Amino acid sequence: MKKRFLNFAIILILVITMILSENHQYTNKMVVETFNKESYANQNINNDILIGFVIGNKASFGESIYSRYFHLEIGDDFPEVPTVYVAKNYIHDGWIDEKGNVVTEFPEKVTETKTYTPVSKLGNYGKPIDIVFDSGKYGYFTDIEEGGYTTSELLTITSAVGEEYPNAPELKSVDKGYEFDYWRDPLGNKIKDFPNMVTEEGRYTAIWKMKNSSTTEPSEEPTDVPTESVEPTQTPEPTDIPTEPEESKPSELYTYTFKAGSNGKINGQTGDVKYIVKEGDSFPTVPTVTANKGYIFAGWINENKMEVESFPSIAEYSQIYVATWVKGFTVSFKLNEGIQNVTMNGEFSERILEYVKDNRGNIIEVYDNGTLLVPTNSNFSQYSLSTFAVPTINLASNKYAWYENGRKISRFPRTFTSSKEYILKLNSQR
Repeated sequence: MKKRFLNFAIILILVITMILSENHQYTNKMVVETFNKESYANQNINNDILIGFVIGNKASFGESIYSRYFHLEIGDDFPEVPTVYVAKNYIHDGWIDEKGNVVTEFPEKVTETKTYTPVSKLGNYGKPIDIVFDSGKYGYFTDIEEGGYTTSELLTITSAVGEEYPNAPELKSVDKGYEFDYWRDPLGNKIKDFPNMVTEEGRYTAIWKMKNSSTTEPSEEPTDVPTESVEPTQTPEPTDIPTEPEESKPSELYTYTFKAGSNGKINGQTGDVKYIVKEGDSFPTVPTVTANKGYIFAGWINENKMEVESFPSIAEYSQIYVATWVKGFTVSFKLNEGIQNVTMNGEFSERILEYVKDNRGNIIEVYDNGTLLVPTNSNFSQYSLSTFAVPTINLASNKYAWYENGRKISRFPRTFTSSKEYILKLNSQR
């Protein structure tokens, strides 16, 4: 009887051992999502093969902030590679192994212990980015240039995605009673530290505060103070109570910058023309433009690359304007100074024809005193003929003449192909 019981006990122990062994093999193949590598050390049972997917810089696996490890055996199917999620403005750029080698593909079967880390990089790396600093209500920027110090309300620093973030420019106050406090972003957030790297466009406005030493406390109303009695016949002399002068609010300064662009000049120069105007003063005179050979002026755009249809009459805010140019040429017909009661095509004004060309030299648009002409059969070349371009004058031909560069001309070219300027003079003006 004891022998039978002993045999039964041995068989039961063997069965339990087999069940535990199978269960142990199963648990070894389960996914273990761990907080860190130390947690994995407690899961690495019996030196099984480990395949790990470790979270990288700016990269994770879905909503999980943990790395993922698989306890497997040699010959098992390679586990499913987790989906990678990256931070804003970043893109997934592949995987590297524990030695830093780039992983081009994952194996089908497990052969050895390996860990893999996702690599992320900035999207649009190298893309030009503008960082704009606004000097705010009481400040301006200082730049040392050939002409000395210049002031500007807006300062744009062009950088690129992935580059080191530029330092905030130096500020100076237009009023000694104010000092710089902090930078603010477009959402009104106070900027404590700028980013380390350029990832997107930025705009920051300087916020100013009054200095403690110049803060004027509100004056208190005089109170009745008991005084010693005086003789009835004596009347105290009235005394003037000194008051602090009311502090005047300084006018804001606005900077208007005009840029020549790449194919012309403004006010005869290729550099910028700047005007610093007080708030409420008249808008500065828009500079004259001169196109380089083969180009014509196409209008102004602002710093947001929007076409400028008209300029304001008074200074309202700082702005940057850039001259734009297109390929083409201009043919103009003007009256000499002092001429009256003479018309061109029935109008008491000059005639300016602007011919816009494409890259192949074909005329694609023609403007007559700013009005776009409609071509016949999609052909603009007819408008370059002198029979069309030269205006009709309400005078007999023997009473006037046309001049080019100070020289009288006897005839016009059959077709205009380059910029020309003609001046009409009366015979009495020669």
